[in-house]
This record gives sequence, C-alpha cells and structure tokens, in this order.
Amino acid sequence: MAVASEALLQKLTESWKNSRFEELQREADEAAAEIEKMQKTSLDERKELSSKTKEFRKQPDEVKLGEMKGLLKLYQSGIDSLTKRAKSAEATFFRVYETLGEVPDPYPLLIEAANNLKTQKQIEDLKKEKEEMEGSLQGKEKLEREVENLRKELDKYKDLVETEAEKRAAITKEECEKSWLEQQKLYKDMEQENASTIQKLTSKIRELQASQLDHDLQASQNESAGLDVNAKSAEVNAILSELDDANKIIVELQAEIAVLKQNTKEQKSGSSQDDLSNQQKQQLDFMDSLNKKLSTELESIKEASRKEMETHCATIQTLENEVKEARKVKEESLTLANKFSDYDEIKRELSVLKQIEFSGEHATHENTSLESQLLKREKQLSEELAKLRSTNAQLTDRITQESKKASFLEQKASEQEEVIRKLEKDLADVDVEGSVYLSNTTYRREGTSGQLSPTSSIMGGNPSLFNGSVLSRNSVNETGSAIVDVIKQQRDRFRRANVTLVNQVSAANDKIALLESKLEEVEKSNTLLYEQMRFRDHYQKHVEPSSSHLQTAAAYENSISPFASFRKKEAERAYSRMGSFERIVYALLRTLLFSRATRGLFFMYLILLHLFIMIVLLKLGIAGNTAYTPMNY
Repeated sequence: MAVASEALLQKLTESWKNSRFEELQREADEAAAEIEKMQKTSLDERKELSSKTKEFRKQPDEVKLGEMKGLLKLYQSGIDSLTKRAKSAEATFFRVYETLGEVPDPYPLLIEAANNLKTQKQIEDLKKEKEEMEGSLQGKEKLEREVENLRKELDKYKDLVETEAEKRAAITKEECEKSWLEQQKLYKDMEQENASTIQKLTSKIRELQASQLDHDLQASQNESAGLDVNAKSAEVNAILSELDDANKIIVELQAEIAVLKQNTKEQKSGSSQDDLSNQQKQQLDFMDSLNKKLSTELESIKEASRKEMETHCATIQTLENEVKEARKVKEESLTLANKFSDYDEIKRELSVLKQIEFSGEHATHENTSLESQLLKREKQLSEELAKLRSTNAQLTDRITQESKKASFLEQKASEQEEVIRKLEKDLADVDVEGSVYLSNTTYRREGTSGQLSPTSSIMGGNPSLFNGSVLSRNSVNETGSAIVDVIKQQRDRFRRANVTLVNQVSAANDKIALLESKLEEVEKSNTLLYEQMRFRDHYQKHVEPSSSHLQTAAAYENSISPFASFRKKEAERAYSRMGSFERIVYALLRTLLFSRATRGLFFMYLILLHLFIMIVLLKLGIAGNTAYTPMNY
C-alpha cells in the first residue's frame, strides 16, 4: 500500500506539474473577459435585429424587397457571432479538459496525508511517554542500586558489631566467672563457719534444757533448800542470757547471708549490664523487622493500587463496550428510520392501488373506514418516532456523561500513582537515614583506661559530634513510630479514596442498568414499528428475511392486532379478484418499487434512454446542418 501511494503521489505531482494550472487560470480569465464582451455585443446585435425586424414588418411589400438583403446580412452576422462564441467556449473547454482530464483525484492522498500527520503526532506522543517511562525506570534502577548498596553496608556493619559484641561478651564472661568462683569460695567458708557455730549453739541449748529439767526435778524434791535454789536460779539466768546472745548471733548471721545473696544478685546484674551487646543485636533486629514491615506494607499498598487500577480499567472497558453497543443500537434505529423514510410514497401508491382494487359502493365504504384507521395508526407511529428520537438524544447525552466519568476515573488513578511514588520516595529517604545513622558507629573511650563503654558501642555515638551525650533507645523507637504513623495516615487516605471509587463504580453500574432498561423500551418500540414494515412487505414478497427481521416478526405475531389480520385478508382477496393483465402490471410495479436499488435502477434507465434519444436527435440535426451549408449573401 505504501508503494502504491508513493507511485500515486509521484504521478499526481507530475500531472499537476505538467498541467500549467496558473496559465490555465490566466487563459480562463481572458476567456471570461472575451465571453463578457461577446455577450454584450450579441445583446446589442439582438436588440438591433429585433428593432429592424419590427420596422421591416411594418413596411409595405415593395420596400421589403429592397431591405431584405440588409436584414439577411444582419442575421448572418448574428449567426457568425454566435458560432464564434460557441467555438471559443468549446476551445477553452477542450483546453481545460486536455490538461485536467487525466489528472487523478487528490482527495484520497490528502486524506492519507492528514492521517499521516495524525500518526506522526501519535508517534511523537508515544516517544515522549517512552522517554518519561525510561527516565522513571532509570530512577527506579538507581534507587534499587542504592538500596542494595545500603543493604550490603548494613550487613557489613552487622557482622562487625556481632564480632565485637562476641569478643566483649567473651571477655566479660571470663571476668564474671573468675569473680563468681572467688565469691563462691568465700560464701562456702562463711557457710561452714556459720554451720559450726549453729551446731555449737544448738548443743548448748540442748544441754541447758536438760539441766533446767534436772533443776526442776530437784526443786520439787528439795523445797526446803532455799540457798541452793537461789544459786541455781542465778545459773539459769546466766544460761538464758547466753541463749539470747546466741539468738542474736544467729539473726546477725542470717542478715549477713542475705547481704551476701544481694551482692551475688548485683554481680549477676552487673554481668547482664556487660551484655549490652545483646541489646544492640535487639535494636538491629528491630530495625530489620521495621524495614520488613514497611516493605510488606509498601507491597500491599502497591498490590491494592494495582488491583484498583485493574478494576478501573475493567469498568472503563465495560463502559466503552456499553457505549459501543448503544451506538450500534442508535445506528440500527437510524437505519430503520431511513428504511421507513419512503412511507409517504408507499402511502400514495397504496391509495392508487386501493382505487384500482376496491370498486363499488361497499368497497368505498370499507376504503373510508380503512383510511381513517390508517390515519390514526400513522399519527401513533409519528408520536412513537418522536419519542424514540428523544430517547436517542437522551442516550447520547448519557454516553457523553459516562465518557467524561471514565476520563475522571483515569485522572484519579494517575493521582493515586503519584501518591504511591511519593510514598516510595519517603521510604527510600527513611532507609537512607537509617544507613547514615549506623555508619557513624565510632566507639567512645571510657576515661583514660582505653576501654570502650558499652553505651557508646551500642549507639555508635561520637563525643565531639553529640557533645559527650549518649543517644538512647527511645530516639530510635520515636523515629520508627513516626514513620509508622505516616504510613498509617497514607493507608487511611488510600482506603478513603478506594471507598469513593467503589461508590462511583456502583453509581456507574446503576446508570448502566437504567440505560439497559431504556434499550429494552427501544426494542419494544421496534416491535411496534414492525407493523409498518409488514404493511410494506405485503407489496414486497420476494424479500429474504434477516435474523433481526425474524425476531421482530415473531414478537409482532405474538402481539398482532385484529385490524392487521383483517387488512391482510382484504389484500389477499383483492389480489385474487385481479385479472391476468392487472396481475402482470401489479407484479411489474412491485418489482420496480421493490426497494431503493430497483427504483434507482429504473430511474437511471429512464435517464439513459432520454439521453440516448437526445444524442441521436442532436447527431441527426448536426448531420442535416452539415449537409446544407450556409449561403453567402
């Protein structure tokens, strides 16, 4: 096709180049000026001829013979001027025809050029879109590379922190084990001493209890011996005081044991403080979990936006399909209306046929009743046609509104894509801040001993940078909670946008249902319009029915009126009453008035026949004129 169009374009340019169009315009202008002059001169000559002929008719016969030659010369000059005009017009026509007769029609090439311009514009737009997409892809690739590099650096820092934490944990473990063994030895010695003292005290208490029992027995036996009793009571009091002292010593020993246990607990807590590397690991794990959570939320948001885009595309596609179907229905209704445009002509023909068919007084009475009913039906059909036109206009308005809504939904989808891109950018900035935070892990020296403090090793703080202050875990938790709050707000915003879009889709579906109901009403009106088609088909029995025709015929047959069946029977009865010659005429009329094509062919045949007769008569007249050459007077 491209080769053919190029060849046609070359041929057209060459033909228009060889046509001398400007010269033709100049020649046409000159010819127009000459024709105007000739028209003026011929008009003057005709006026002069008419005046001379009037004068010639008024004069007597004797004078007419003398003035005959002058009048004939004037007529001859008038004929010569007319022939001259005809020859000049023919010459100009043939010149134009010779130059422009073989020039091809430039209209298809102009259409093709316009289409090419449109395609070029579309190609430029697509190129711009491609460049924009490539730029966005390059930006995404750069971001992915940066994220990968940051992840690699994070893994390196994790490995370094884990190795250093393991070393420090091993050192602190050894120190704690040594101190723990020494304290255990001391505690064991103390416990042994306390156990020996407790045993001694318990043995003394038992002896004292036994001596007290003996003393009670002796006191019961020897009540009279008062001096011995006093001595023994003094001894008992001394023993009781020793018992109180022993109890006090036991309480003190228990308090010392509790203090020693408290010290062991404090030493254990000190060893747990030395294991702050585990907290650093927990912080790293928290950051990893936060990053994973953010990535999962981002993926879920992307998935939701992708699903929303798919649903929007599906709704737009369905709306476009429905618009196409509505346009098809509109075109079909327009074609039906065009088919029924010759209703007045058929009505006129029917009146003629009625005059032929229905003869007699009874027939005239029936004819008047039928005509009144036909007029009523015609009014009904005109009202229904007006209603259909109004519904068609409403449907076109609805279609334009739906297309506007589809464009609005596409704009909403693009806005959501921009919001998702902003969220991805914010997440990338958060990842970059986390990597910068971990890259500043320089360990602060504790005092002059040269050992690293556990808090500085965990937070990676620099005394010169933070003025000697140590960052706490709360700052990390606060930044993480702030990021999570931002993401939750964006998620809520997306949910609200999704709810609004779902409401819009439901409203569009409701409108589609309304349009479908209106289409059903149009189909019902089509079944009513089929009656008119049946009225015409009585005179067109050779038509092959289509599928839509058969459907409407079935619907019509179900709801057919008794008037239509009566009319059908009357038409069959009138046809049976016709003679052979009338039937031949009726068949010829039906074939000629079968459709637009047959009517057009018959009309073209008549035109061609008249043209042929006119050409034959013109040729005969020209041959007669050439046979009788003009006389020179």
